[in-house]
Amino acid sequence: MQSLQLTHVVSHSMEAHDHVIVAGFGRSGKALARLLKEQQVPYMGIDIDPENVQRGILKGHDVVYGDITRKESLLAAGVQRARALVITYIEPRTALHVLHHVRELNPNLPVIVRTLDDSYLEQLQNAGAVAVVPEILEGSLILATQTLLSAGATPQDVLAFIAEQRRERYDLLRQHFDEESDPFGVSSATPQAVAKKSKPDITQTDALSEQTTRLSDESLWTDQAISALPLMAWRVSVKHVIRGLNELDLSLDPVLHEGDEIRFVGQADDVRRAAQALNGEI
Repeated sequence: MQSLQLTHVVSHSMEAHDHVIVAGFGRSGKALARLLKEQQVPYMGIDIDPENVQRGILKGHDVVYGDITRKESLLAAGVQRARALVITYIEPRTALHVLHHVRELNPNLPVIVRTLDDSYLEQLQNAGAVAVVPEILEGSLILATQTLLSAGATPQDVLAFIAEQRRERYDLLRQHFDEESDPFGVSSATPQAVAKKSKPDITQTDALSEQTTRLSDESLWTDQAISALPLMAWRVSVKHVIRGLNELDLSLDPVLHEGDEIRFVGQADDVRRAAQALNGEI
């Protein structure tokens, strides 16, 4: 059985070169694969859950069944020819096991690890991960952003605070970006950058637009509380959420479900981008 699995993986990766290996093809893995596909970055997903594999294939993804914790599976997936490896399983011991094999097979391969929190941060970094992305930390930072703004904090103070919280976590990744393109909120939180971003765009009108979008099954925001949405970054607000025939009470911070209709309010370009970002289309 294992021999058949490896043969299947090898048959998919024979032509692969400079590809990204996506280990784990649940919701996060599929969302990442979709973004890589949009950027025309070759990738190959691998998952030990046959249902995840089948769902991925039905969505048009390049994904195979296999156990990424086995050295043979990594070799079959082309780890020695890959551009990067992303471990999307929220299981640090599994990630450590994979990192051990990668260090032996391709020590220069960048490995990014998704975790629930930062309790294994140092261990994963010492094992060779170039970045560890704690899901709870990012969710908490988004929640803190909304809370601080609601409590009356200025956007400048909130940006500076969030940037400081991220500073140590993403130092390894930030070295690849200049100040203008820093995506981690550090360089962009300097007084000069904040002042620049805070200036209104004189080409925009004061008229607000509204747009409703339906939450897809592949959205990263499915099963997340509405407070987790990065509304400040999207520069929009939520007018209402409709589920079936009912309007949800936003004051209760409802958890979003597939099929929910979310109505954004903001400038026309912002609401359009927010609707696309909600379902990972940009």
